[in-house]
Amino acid sequence: MRGFCVSRVLQIAVVCGLMACDRPDSPSAQQDDFNPALLEQTVPEFSTGDFQEVQNQQKTVRDTVGTLIVDRVDGIVKQILFRPAVLLSPEDFVNQYLPVTADNQVIKEPYLFRERLPICRQYYKGVPVEEGTWFFEYHDGLLDRVYGWFVPIDDLDVAPGVSDDNARKIVENYLKESVVGEDKRFYLSVMSFPVDGQLVPRLVYVYKYDIWENHEYVYVDAKTGRLLYHLRFHGDYPYY
Repeated sequence: MRGFCVSRVLQIAVVCGLMACDRPDSPSAQQDDFNPALLEQTVPEFSTGDFQEVQNQQKTVRDTVGTLIVDRVDGIVKQILFRPAVLLSPEDFVNQYLPVTADNQVIKEPYLFRERLPICRQYYKGVPVEEGTWFFEYHDGLLDRVYGWFVPIDDLDVAPGVSDDNARKIVENYLKESVVGEDKRFYLSVMSFPVDGQLVPRLVYVYKYDIWENHEYVYVDAKTGRLLYHLRFHGDYPYY
C-alpha cells in the first residue's frame, strides 16, 4: 500500500513536527481579505476514512533490478533494499534515485531520527512537504534500506491566501485553546489530500502539539482558510 494516507500522515507528521520547518526559506504569508465566518468552522473537510479509502485502492509493486529490490506505488519508489548493502551517502542516494528538480529539492537534515536514522526531507519552492521524508538504515557503515515518499508536485502556488495570524485564529477557535506554547508548532507546509480517489498536494498551515505520547494535529488550507483535517492519536505511529 502507498506509504502515505493514514500511515504516512502519522509517520511523517511526527517527524515534521520535530523539525524546525524553516529551511530553505519559506514564502511569506500575504495579507488576506479575511472572512470572519471561517472562525466558526466546527467540522473538518476530511476524515481519516477519506485517506484510508484512497490507501485501500493502492497496490505496492515489487521489482528486482540488478542488486536492488524496489517497491513502487503508482510508479513512485517507496522503498529500496540493497542486496548486498552498499557504500552510499543519503545525498548520493537522492541524486541517483529521486527525481529532484530546482523546485523539488530533497535535503539531508542535520540530525538523526530516533538517534540512529539519517533523514532527507523534500521541499517544494522552499516549503516543507509533510509526507516527503526519507529514512536511511545503515549497518556497519553500509546502506541496507531506504524508505520514504517523494511527492510529485507540478506548478503549485505556494503564496498563502490566508495570513499566519488568521490561520492561527481558525485553529484556536476550532480547538478552543491557544496554539502557542511549549511542544506546540505552527508552520506552512504542503500536504496531499484525497480528491476523486487521488491524493492531490495542497498548501496548508499545520498545527502540531506533541507531549509525551499524545499528539494532536490540525491542517488548514493556506489559500482559503478551510479547516481540512484534525488528527489525534496516542503512542507511536498507529496504523504504521
